[in-house]
Amino acid sequence: MKKVLLALFTSFIACSLTIAYAVANSLPPMTIGIVLPMEHAALDDIVEGFKQEINKAYQGPVTITVQNAHGDMNIQRAILQQFADQKVSLVVPVGTAATQMAVATVKKQPILSLACLCPEQMPNMTGVRDEVKVATQLAFIHDFLPKLKKITLVYSNSEKVFDDVEQTVTIGKKLGITVQKLMIQALPDLYSVSRAIDKDSEAVFILKDHLIVSGIQTLAREAEKRHILVMTSDEGSIKSGGSFAIGVREQSIGEQGALLAANILQGTDVNSLPIEDMRALTLFANIPALNKQGIDIDQLEQQAKAAGYGFSAVK
Repeated sequence: MKKVLLALFTSFIACSLTIAYAVANSLPPMTIGIVLPMEHAALDDIVEGFKQEINKAYQGPVTITVQNAHGDMNIQRAILQQFADQKVSLVVPVGTAATQMAVATVKKQPILSLACLCPEQMPNMTGVRDEVKVATQLAFIHDFLPKLKKITLVYSNSEKVFDDVEQTVTIGKKLGITVQKLMIQALPDLYSVSRAIDKDSEAVFILKDHLIVSGIQTLAREAEKRHILVMTSDEGSIKSGGSFAIGVREQSIGEQGALLAANILQGTDVNSLPIEDMRALTLFANIPALNKQGIDIDQLEQQAKAAGYGFSAVK
């Protein structure tokens, strides 16, 4: 009997020590505030990738709050201020404008930017860049469509796209492609602007421009009437009606960001983590849209692979 009691007591002590060790070495609970500038499938994919990966990368409990500004800068500012006041462990803005506002608003918590065109690291932040160079996109388009002579570039008044707009015109000229520029101030302008596409334009081109992408269906409908392509710069716009795009998988942006987030939550100084670039490019193809335009899908896939890109068909 004494042996049995001794064995039970020893087992109890061992179990207690194991629990105490686990508690002592467990990571503390953390809170993450994600701010989206507007409703869009690509942004949702980024968030989904982040959520899935953070639960693997950080072993402690994490509470994630996602707030959407619905295209309103005042709402976006209020969301960021709320995250700052609540003292969340990490603020995660998605996109360039949201990141710039976060840096100006959030002073004490670390900031992790996703899908930001950030030329350099700003104080108290790091992030994941996902931009594809205009030269890369236009070179591929020219190789695939060597007879292309005129495209229409539709863009917003966002400061972040202005350099790319001018590059599109300059590089297009070198490739023998005339670029018609059409800018919108707000999403409701997109319908009237889409009807201003020149009759001799052979394709519509869209940068990584959240405002334009959020209204891609309007451009896709107009392009279908004119029997021209809509060439974009992100996966989400292809799911919503674009013809093809050279870009990165949106979910992988969130996944890569989550690895950075785990480092920050575990105590790494955010200023010591350099901004990371997405390097693996994919050609996203809207098969039904391309078939309507008579595009050779096999040829498009072969050229994408020859350029070192992945190929993803949206059916």
